[in-house]
Amino acid sequence: MRPALERTIEIDMNPQDPKPKTQVALLLGGDSTEREISLKSGRAMADALSQGATGEKYDVQIFDVSSQPERGLWMDESKLSADEVSSLQSWWNGDARCRSLHWRDVSTLLRCDVALLTTHGGWGEDGTLQSLLEVAGVAYSGSPPKACAVAMDKNLCKAVARDCDLTLARGEVVTEFVAAPPFLPCIVKPNDGGSSVGVSRVLEEKDWAQALHSGLN
Repeated sequence: MRPALERTIEIDMNPQDPKPKTQVALLLGGDSTEREISLKSGRAMADALSQGATGEKYDVQIFDVSSQPERGLWMDESKLSADEVSSLQSWWNGDARCRSLHWRDVSTLLRCDVALLTTHGGWGEDGTLQSLLEVAGVAYSGSPPKACAVAMDKNLCKAVARDCDLTLARGEVVTEFVAAPPFLPCIVKPNDGGSSVGVSRVLEEKDWAQALHSGLN
């Protein structure tokens, strides 16, 4: 019987061509009243993705998506401390990964494996941005467009929950200034707003006018 042929298999334990990094587009900013919150949470996410072993897995590009990209990293400085404004501006101007992008360019210019959304409120959370990404064929974090649209519209969301026989707190939609609250105590919140922006707790009628003004604006 002829002896079996010997075969030698070499295993390279230190490959020269490591697995490519996942290309991540981190989207932040937007045009809503929650823009400043988005900038802060987006920066925190960018920092987390750049540290240690995590930073070795992902190649992150950072995009401020808004209707005014020519302004660079703009913000309402009255909503932030002076230190926060300075820190955000220094980070944005000093990080080569950061760039501004118009909403209309999301579906044509964005090239990545996945979009990580840290946008808050407005088009960034109501299903608009999600729809643009679906058109572009880009995978993204979070819920699909229809779910975002329903969840962002508080009155519509309550109607869906009511149809599911869920017990809900009493509520009423107000679209213009009215002199007196429909009931007390109550919580005033923008119907299409997120976070705690524009939210007021009204225990007495004297607090109603200011709360309603904040909620409507």
